[in-house]
Amino acid sequence: MFEYNHKYDDIINMPHHVSKKYEHISADMRAEQFASFEALVGFDDDLDETARQTDKRLVPDEEREMKIDANIRYLVDYAEERPEVKAIYFVEDELKTGGTYVVVSGRFKQFLEHESSIVLTDGTVIPVQDIWDIRVKGLIFK
Repeated sequence: MFEYNHKYDDIINMPHHVSKKYEHISADMRAEQFASFEALVGFDDDLDETARQTDKRLVPDEEREMKIDANIRYLVDYAEERPEVKAIYFVEDELKTGGTYVVVSGRFKQFLEHESSIVLTDGTVIPVQDIWDIRVKGLIFK
């Protein structure tokens, strides 16, 4: 059975200590001191990353490829006029399989033949192989 030990009888009924130096802190404020403590550092980031969706790269058919090629040829031929362009292209995700499609608008600056990329005046570089759709303002290809 349980034996009672009188070891702490001298302090058991004493009043709770109240500091004369520090102001009493409420239970809410005391809890806030430890609220920023994260037992599993990075766990929320890992959850967010797992939940983040990526798209699969679409494969353009021959007709789409011909339209993209025709628009790029036009851009190269009229580069000095800085044609206005709108492009949708695929950007590979650095952390997981797949990626995302990005839509950009701007003025064409140049075609980098050695990289097979187009460059817009704002510095955006778009690899031709990643282009899903590209349109030149005022130009219609059938």
